[in-house]
Amino acid sequence: MGYSASRPDSVLWTDDLIQAELAKTEFGVKRAWTEIIADQTMLAGQITDAERQRIVASLVGMNYTATYFESGIMLKAVEMSDATPWRFPFKQIVEIFQKPTGNLQGLLGVSVDFLIKLYRENYLPESRCRVVTALLDALWRSVPLRLPLLHIRRNSAQFFGLNSVGQNQFDRCFDQWYRAVPDKIVGGLQPFLRASS
Repeated sequence: MGYSASRPDSVLWTDDLIQAELAKTEFGVKRAWTEIIADQTMLAGQITDAERQRIVASLVGMNYTATYFESGIMLKAVEMSDATPWRFPFKQIVEIFQKPTGNLQGLLGVSVDFLIKLYRENYLPESRCRVVTALLDALWRSVPLRLPLLHIRRNSAQFFGLNSVGQNQFDRCFDQWYRAVPDKIVGGLQPFLRASS
């Protein structure tokens, strides 16, 4: 394997970091991994963006920890899991948000973009709310993200723009979720909860 991949016109395709490093040091091979292959074949027009998203969502679902994903991948994971947060691969995405590492603001930004896009999709309000509740539960575990989450709720009209139906459904879902949160921030959503009750 190492010998054939070391030819000038060849690349070793592996998602195994140890194998890749060994092949690089022992044979001087170039390496690619599945996410990069999916991106390049999509750019070459050999697969669609939806197929690329399915591949990347599956990688996340298989716990490939170095896989980069954005809101479009999250939406594909919702579709693949039939909007059921405890099913593959959305379950594994929720787990990433439960134990965030690195850039918390980046994760929050991906979350907001995902929420806005989710409320444009053709799902029942209950299905969307189930997905949103799982994501909010995961994000709430990170204490530094709690006030920014409340900020998202307070400014939902700004985030959702012209999608007032989506905004109202999100607000109802968020308020219902927040009522059940055991460790609320005092006074966090009281004006909104009074207005919607």
